[in-house]
Amino acid sequence: MRLLSHKDFKDHYVDPTLPAFQMLLLVAEVAAPIYDQEKEGKKQKKSKKKEEKPKMRSERSKLDMPTLPNPPPDLPEEFKNRIKAMGGTQVVLVIQKALYDTDLKTNNSRLSMPLRQINGDFLREDERASLAQQNEMRVQFIEPSRKVTIMILRQWDMHKESGKTCSTYVLRTYWNKVSQENGLGPKDVVQVWSFRIGCKLCLAFVVVNRCGATIEGGNSSQLGRDGEVLGV
Repeated sequence: MRLLSHKDFKDHYVDPTLPAFQMLLLVAEVAAPIYDQEKEGKKQKKSKKKEEKPKMRSERSKLDMPTLPNPPPDLPEEFKNRIKAMGGTQVVLVIQKALYDTDLKTNNSRLSMPLRQINGDFLREDERASLAQQNEMRVQFIEPSRKVTIMILRQWDMHKESGKTCSTYVLRTYWNKVSQENGLGPKDVVQVWSFRIGCKLCLAFVVVNRCGATIEGGNSSQLGRDGEVLGV
């Protein structure tokens, strides 16, 4: 609070002969409304500043992302047929997400699947424990073109300043080639499905929407960024 001046006492008669205690009460009486006024002004200024605070890049990027289909679309028939032809069973939707720029940067070379967003039932207990110990899993991987390749699945643990750990599964090593050959771009809505050939874990990657625009007929996995056929 600012110091009081003679102007603050213009509406009060100040008797210089007043005892010290009564003079103190008078000062308190004059100071109280000034203090309340300054306090309210600071509160309004702080509130206005908070409202005008620009959004962080991560917040802006989340707001710009497309809305995910709910409920998630079923696995396209061509993928079901491909999995059946491979002898696959136990098909499970692992995650549905929109691709961020960080998923497509070549120096990152990975697709992230945060644990809090996935269906954990796609892993068996021993597989989950192995990944938690930072071991890698080589899995057969059906690309959007339905070409079968090999992908590396592993778990990344990121430690925060709060002391908590944020864990995510990542598909990496060959991810850049998959994203480039299949014309993936930011904001594309994608799904990762798991299935089993015997006891072995396999994954299938489906493009649901391209840049937030649904591809009609449920055959988004067959089309590249400009609509060209990628192959079967």
